[in-house]
Amino acid sequence: MIKNLTLSNLIARLPTDVITNCYPLPYELGNARHQSSNYYYGAIRAMLLDEEVASDVEMRHATAMTVPYMIEGSAQDVAFFQEVTADLDLEALMEQMLAATEFGFMPVELMWEQQGERLCVVNSEQKRPENFRIMTDGSLVYSAVDYTNKTPVTGKVIPVLRKPSSERPYGETILESVWPIWQSKWISWANIERLGEKYAIPTAIALAKEANGDEDLQKIADSLAPVMNGDAVALSGVEEIVTLSASGKVDELLRTIEYIDNKIAKSITGQTLTNGNQKYGSRSLGEVHERAGMRVSKQDARMVYKALNQTLCKWVFIANGREGNIKVRVDEEAYKAMLDSALTTDSAAQTPQSALEFSDVPGKHLCLL
Repeated sequence: MIKNLTLSNLIARLPTDVITNCYPLPYELGNARHQSSNYYYGAIRAMLLDEEVASDVEMRHATAMTVPYMIEGSAQDVAFFQEVTADLDLEALMEQMLAATEFGFMPVELMWEQQGERLCVVNSEQKRPENFRIMTDGSLVYSAVDYTNKTPVTGKVIPVLRKPSSERPYGETILESVWPIWQSKWISWANIERLGEKYAIPTAIALAKEANGDEDLQKIADSLAPVMNGDAVALSGVEEIVTLSASGKVDELLRTIEYIDNKIAKSITGQTLTNGNQKYGSRSLGEVHERAGMRVSKQDARMVYKALNQTLCKWVFIANGREGNIKVRVDEEAYKAMLDSALTTDSAAQTPQSALEFSDVPGKHLCLL
């Protein structure tokens, strides 16, 4: 059974201070299932329940997936990589890895299968980041069912990190800047809920001077009920009817929420140009917005490619006892063509034909060295 919690209850369960004060640190090893170390990811998941935040994050992921990339390596190495990953949906894997943008840290598990003489990657799956820890030496451990920390088998888990540092080994979430204003939005929604409770009170009250018990009062209430539908009604034993009205500033609250949604969208998608600046016209404004969003998405794509180069691109050769070296990187020429096309089209995130000519797969081609 799913309980429908009110927004005030949702806020009460989250940390009241800034989200950075709840950031997980390496010394919290062993506390993965304790409430004290789940506030950080709990706050992120709460924000992702907001349709505005979720849609903006999805838009950022979708734009990052349009960034054209190339696989560099010898013809033999590239062919071997394609054979070993033939059953793996590489695009789906990249989308799973992009979740590190909102979580800061996203471990992705790889499923391997023996196919003849080769060990092949066949599937991938996101894992819960709070169940993993990064040690001071950079190694990755996970919390087992017996509450002990164990090291995954090499080649099993890809740790994806966004802007990691020695002080923030679990990366930085793009939602950190959204956290303060997002709380203000949900407080506004909570106020609308309170107004809804006020609107739910009876619209009229009958004051009976004398009544013979609860039965007469119930008859009066039943007779008064159709008044809301505009029906005529005659009441006996009633001295006065008092009409009730509820007042509230719903329009102001909705405008506040709309304003906050616009700021959330700009923060997540990277479109920071203010809507009030119309000096260069609406089309120029839209072009700048699109180009800014594409540059932000390029950073996300580079994060994914870097993680792939450090893990999967090496593991496919190591697991099969074969020498080889490949690298995934942004196709700068195709990306520049796609960026320039933003000046000649009103359609956002549209991949140009020049980027599609490299391969049958959009946004991808091979570079043989």
